[in-house]
Amino acid sequence: MDSEIIEIWVDEVNSCYPSKYDHITPIFSDFLPTYAQEEDHYHNMSSPPKRQRTEDSFNYREAVDQNQDLQTTPRPDRAQQIPLRSVDNRHASDPPSLDTSSSTDSSSAYMAALALKSSRPVFPIPTTRQYAQTESSATRSRSSSPSKHYQKTASLLNLERPVRFVKVDSLKKSLGREIHTLLQELAAASNCEGIFPAALRTCPDFDDEDIRPFMWQPANPSSEPGQENDPEAHNEYAHLQDFKNRSLDSSNRGRSEAAWNCRVHDPLLYHLTSTLPFIDVEPITSARIETSFRPPLQNPSGRGNASGDVFETSPTKTIPAASSVHKMVDFALVLQPDEELQCLVDQFLSTQPMGYNTINQTKYEPLRSRPAPICIETKTVSGTLESANVQLGVWVAAWHERIRSIMMSKSISEKIITVPVVQVIDDVWTVLFAVDTGSEIQLLHRNLRIGDTSTISGVYQLRAAIAALSKWMKNVFEPWIKDLLRRVTTP
Repeated sequence: MDSEIIEIWVDEVNSCYPSKYDHITPIFSDFLPTYAQEEDHYHNMSSPPKRQRTEDSFNYREAVDQNQDLQTTPRPDRAQQIPLRSVDNRHASDPPSLDTSSSTDSSSAYMAALALKSSRPVFPIPTTRQYAQTESSATRSRSSSPSKHYQKTASLLNLERPVRFVKVDSLKKSLGREIHTLLQELAAASNCEGIFPAALRTCPDFDDEDIRPFMWQPANPSSEPGQENDPEAHNEYAHLQDFKNRSLDSSNRGRSEAAWNCRVHDPLLYHLTSTLPFIDVEPITSARIETSFRPPLQNPSGRGNASGDVFETSPTKTIPAASSVHKMVDFALVLQPDEELQCLVDQFLSTQPMGYNTINQTKYEPLRSRPAPICIETKTVSGTLESANVQLGVWVAAWHERIRSIMMSKSISEKIITVPVVQVIDDVWTVLFAVDTGSEIQLLHRNLRIGDTSTISGVYQLRAAIAALSKWMKNVFEPWIKDLLRRVTTP
């Protein structure tokens, strides 16, 4: 605060309050000389010299309007009023309310000086119009966040290449031949056909009315006597029983999605693929979709630019609006490349510019040079099926964007291979199939349940289903991606 205003305020206080000795009664008169001397000494002390004012210094005392109403709080002219965020207004405080006539002039002097000071802000204050524009821009920026708008599966139809969830009565009739073998194996797992090893037939835990004869694998005729004591089968059973117990505990305790992934899904997937050297499981909750492959939105206005960005206009400038969406999933089944595939991937990536140097739709390093066609999205019962569908849909659409960009480098116009995707709600696992129809991506489903983690039979179903998915990746997807990379890397 300005030093002159402080001086005015001090003068006002001194004139309003009585001296500290005015109330002393004669009985204390013996003490007055001592205190009086000290007070005189204090007032007689020389004060430091004051800096000489220049001619253009602002004199607040002389600037006080003597004709204003002394009982009214001085205020600047309406044209000079500034927002409440003024620096000086934060420090301004009302002077003490004194009802004495002797303080009227000094009070008005202080208030008038303060008002004049506040009408001359030290820092430039944005105008009301500027504040409105700033708040409007911030609102527009927040509202354009695509991830907040895409919470329903129906909203995925607004993508440039729409993603549509379609429930069918027969997957076999709706899917191509390249997926039929996988479909048959998944259907067998779904129906619990031959999911239990024959070595566990005599295990008392399987003496249950729900265990039917068709659930057992046939005994191997070439096996040696004593097959029922196969330690490997019993050891596997102990592991799967542990996962079942973890799942029940997580369900009963109401654990979060992250806790489910940590305690149940991740260790289970790792265990089920540990004997398959060509498959790996990657937790990918941190794998963000690369900007280049985020599925673009439709542009109904017909306005845009070469990169597909839609623009909004403001009174001051043109702002690029969010034109794509990105969602993350939880896990991916990753193909461990053999030597031939790794060479093809490396050769392809060496030709890619920045932002495209990944074989998948993300630059997350564990997925950058290893194909990952199968994604797994998990949710707890407190989550929503809509949210799981949206995350699956966006991730699949981004993968299609990446594969399509690889094809376009050599003007390959064929459809993308149909891939399975997995959805987990609490302890129940289902599979869907992502189909490229040309004009859109369809996720076909009919509630094909491939297992659960709350029953021992459900865990064995998952064991068979993950084995079938892994075999499809090796026998069907790997030859397809090799052929594609050969064509795009050949000069």
